[in-house]
Amino acid sequence: MSERKHKTKKTIIKQELVDARIRLVVQWLNSFRDIRTQFSCEGDNASNGQKPHILFHCDCQLDLVKVLSIMGSWAMLTVEFFEGSLRYNMVFPNRRNLDCFKESLEKYYNFHERSR
Repeated sequence: MSERKHKTKKTIIKQELVDARIRLVVQWLNSFRDIRTQFSCEGDNASNGQKPHILFHCDCQLDLVKVLSIMGSWAMLTVEFFEGSLRYNMVFPNRRNLDCFKESLEKYYNFHERSR
C-alpha cells in the first residue's frame, strides 16, 4: 500500500451480518490495517460438508505473515488471482478447528469479540 500523504481517520463504512461462529475471526482479520474481509461462512456439518472459511484481501505482506504465523495449522490458506488482485481464502477443515482457533485468539492473543 502506498504511503498516505494526508491526514486520514478510521471510519466504519458499512456493517454486514456475519455468521456467529466465525465472527471473532472476521473481526480479528479486519483489525489489521491492510486486510479487508470479503465473505465468510461458519461451515456446515451436514452432508454437503461446506467448511468454515473467510475470503479476504491483504495489501501488506507483513500483515499476511502475521496472520499465517498466528493461524498455524488450524486452517489452510489458499490464494487466487481475482479481478486484478490477489484474494486469500482461510479454510478451516471443520468447525472444531475453527472453535479451537477462536479459543487461541482469546487466550494467547487477548483478542475478544466486539459487539456493535
